[in-house]
Amino acid sequence: MGNSDSRAEFRGLVETILDIDDAASAGALGEKHPLWERFWSVESSERDVFEFIQPDDVRKMMDSKEGFARLETLLHQAVMQLERALGEDSLSTVMYPRVLNAIRVVTRVLPFILERFAEPYVYSMFWRSPSGLGQASGETEENQAETASTAKLEAEGEGAGNQTTDSMSLDTNKRESQSLAQRLLRCIGRLAFFPGFTLPSSVQKPDETVNAEPTDDEASLFDNMQRNIIWSAGIGKSQESGRGVVFRGLNRHRHEVLKLLLVCQSGILYSTPSQCEPEQDPWIRFVSLSDVGEGLPFACELFCSLINVVCDHNSGVWGIPYGDAIISGAEDDRFADLCLHNLLIFLEVNSWANLYRRLLGDISSPREFAFLYENLVRLLNTVLRAQNTYLPGSQKGIDSYQEVLVLLWKIFDSNKAFIDYVLRHGDVGKLMQPISYFLWRGRKRATDVGLIHICTFVALLLSGERSFGVALNHECKDIPYLEGGPRMSNISHADLLVVVLHKVIADGDARLQSLYNCFFTILSNISPYIKSFSHVASTRLVSLFKRVASPRFLWRAENNYQYVFFMLDLFNNVIQYQFEGNARLIYTLVLSQDSISDLANLTFSPEATTAATSGDASAHDATTAEASASHFMPTSEWFASWKAKMPINTLLRAIDILVPQIEALADEGRESSTSSSSSTIGLLDERKVLDFLRETTLVGLLPVPHPIVIRRYQANQYTTLWFTTYTWGVIFLRNQQVPLWDGRAIKLFAINLVSQAP
Repeated sequence: MGNSDSRAEFRGLVETILDIDDAASAGALGEKHPLWERFWSVESSERDVFEFIQPDDVRKMMDSKEGFARLETLLHQAVMQLERALGEDSLSTVMYPRVLNAIRVVTRVLPFILERFAEPYVYSMFWRSPSGLGQASGETEENQAETASTAKLEAEGEGAGNQTTDSMSLDTNKRESQSLAQRLLRCIGRLAFFPGFTLPSSVQKPDETVNAEPTDDEASLFDNMQRNIIWSAGIGKSQESGRGVVFRGLNRHRHEVLKLLLVCQSGILYSTPSQCEPEQDPWIRFVSLSDVGEGLPFACELFCSLINVVCDHNSGVWGIPYGDAIISGAEDDRFADLCLHNLLIFLEVNSWANLYRRLLGDISSPREFAFLYENLVRLLNTVLRAQNTYLPGSQKGIDSYQEVLVLLWKIFDSNKAFIDYVLRHGDVGKLMQPISYFLWRGRKRATDVGLIHICTFVALLLSGERSFGVALNHECKDIPYLEGGPRMSNISHADLLVVVLHKVIADGDARLQSLYNCFFTILSNISPYIKSFSHVASTRLVSLFKRVASPRFLWRAENNYQYVFFMLDLFNNVIQYQFEGNARLIYTLVLSQDSISDLANLTFSPEATTAATSGDASAHDATTAEASASHFMPTSEWFASWKAKMPINTLLRAIDILVPQIEALADEGRESSTSSSSSTIGLLDERKVLDFLRETTLVGLLPVPHPIVIRRYQANQYTTLWFTTYTWGVIFLRNQQVPLWDGRAIKLFAINLVSQAP
C-alpha cells in the first residue's frame, strides 16, 4: 500500500495521463516522456488504480484519435515494464512497484477497451504486427479492417524478454514479430513462474524453451514439464515432493497475475449469446488453442498449478471447528477462486484442439484421479457441513461450489477414464449428497436456477453409466438435512435421489420445466440397477406417475406424454430386472391399480380435453405446461400417435397376475379376522403382502424382457452456450469486491441493477 504522499502523486500522474482535453499535454506524452518513468515507479495499491481510473475515463479516450493514441502508448509502456523486469534472473523488491503498477493498470483499462472488441481498430491495436505506436486510431476504417484481417494470431519467434546484461535491451526482431496482445500474454505466462515474484528467489529461473508438443504418440503432455515450479502438489507434482512453505506474498503476486489473465479472456462478455463463439476470440485462441510452447509460456505448469491450488484449498481446516479463523482466510479463498475461474475459462472451448482439454484427458493415474475426486467432493461437502453442525458458524462452506461443480462436469466430459474410476473406486455418495442438497434447497429460488441445471447435468451424465446405478444401491450414511423433507433412515443414495427429484418436480420453480426431460431420464436410466427402493421412494415414484398420467397434465403440452413413457419404462425395468428386491414398489403399484387402468383405458374426448386445458389446474401444473406450449390444443391424431406406442403392457400383465393372488391372501385374512369389514387388499397386513411378493416370481408369466435402454447425455450447441453463459455469469458475480467489469456494458447475459437506498 502506498503512503499518503505517494498516493497523491500517483493520482496526479493518472490525471495527467487521462487528461486529453489539456492542449498542453495532449499528444505530448510520447514513449520517452519522463512522466512514464515516475508513473511506473511510484508506489500505489490496487484500490488506488481502480479508484483513480474510471470506466468513463477509458471510454472517453477511446472516442478520440489523441486519446486512443495515449491509451495505446499506456499499454505499450506497461508491457515494456513487464518485459524489462523479466529480463532479470530474479525480481528484486525494487522492481515490485513497476511490475505491480503495470499489471494493475492493464487489468483496470483492458475490460473497457474490450467493450469494443468487434471494432477493427481495437483488434488492430492488439493483434497487428507492430509498426509504430498510436497509429491504429489514425487509420481509415478500410485500412483498419485490412490490418485486422491480416493480423496473425500465432506468435512468431521465441518471445520477448531474452536475458541480457542490460534488461532494457530486448531483442528487437523478436519483439517486433509479436503483436501487443501476444507480448502481453507471454509476459503473463512468464510472470506466473518468475523467481522473486511468484516463485521463491531460490528457484532457478525456468526455461520456457524446454516445453514443446510431444512428438511421440505415446507421450503425454505432462512429460516435458518443469515440475519443480508447479505451485502446489497434486497433478504433475507428487505429494512426496512436499507441499513446501508458501509465502503469502507469492500468492498475492500470483493473484495479481491471474486477475490480469482472466481479464484478457473476458472480451466474450461483450458479445450477445447469438454471437458467442469462444473459439473465435483471439485472446482465448492464443491461450487455449495454441500448441505447447507456441502460446502461453508454461501452459502445462500453469494448468497443474491452478487445479492443484483449487483441490488443496481449505484442506488444512477440514473438520476443525472454527478452523478457518485460525489457518485460512478470505485472501486464500479469493486466490483459490481466481485459480478456479481461470481454469474454467481455459477449458471453455469444447474441442480437443484445446490444450487444457487435452491435459485433462491425459490425466490417467489412480493417484491423480483420487486426488481430484476426493478433494473436489470434499469442497462440495463443506457446504453441507456448514449447515449440519451443532456449533453455529463453526464450519465454513466454500462460496465457489457452483464453479467446483462446473469443473467436475468438465473433467467428466473430458476424461472417460476418470468417470470409470469414480464409479468403480470412488464413493459416489459423497458427490450425490451435496448435489441432492443443492437440488432440494434451490428448487424454488430464482437465483439458483443455474445451480439446479448444473446439478442436473452432472447427474444426467453419470446416469448413462451402468456403474452409477449400481453404486446408488449403497447405504446413504450421512443423510443431508432437507428442510421440510420426510424423515428418512436406512435409505440408499437412489432413494435420496428419488425423493429430491420428486420434490423438485412437484414443488419447484416453474422455470425448471425445461429440465423435466432430464429428471425423468435420470430416474429411468438408474431403474434397471436399483435392487430395492425404500417405502418413501416407492410412494414418491408412484406419486410422480399419477401426476404425469392424469388427463389434466397430459392434455396441457404436446410432449407431456413422454414423462408417462419414462415412468412406465422405470416400472417395467423394475418388474423385469429387479422384481425380487422391490416388493414395496410393486405393492404400491398394486394399490394404485385404478390409476394404471385409467391410463390404459384413456380415450380422447374433445370436450374433456377442452375442459382440462381451460379448467382450473394447480398453479404449478398450469405454469409448467404454459412454459413449453402456451396455446397447445390436443387432437385425436396427436393422441393416437403416442397412445398406441405406450409401453404399459408389462405393467398391466404384472398387475393382472398379482392382484388376484393378493386378494386371495386378503380373503384368508378376513376369514380369520373378527372384523366385519368387507374390504380386501386394504385389510391385509402389509408385512404379509411384502413377504409374499418377495417369495413369488413372475418369470415365465411376463413378456420377454425388453433390452435395457439407457439415454445418454449428448452435447449440443445449446448446452455449450449455456455453460459459457453460466460460467461467465458466476465469475462476474463473484468478482464484485473490486469490480473488474462494468455490468452495464455486458451483453452475454442480463444483469438486473438494483439501486440501494442511501
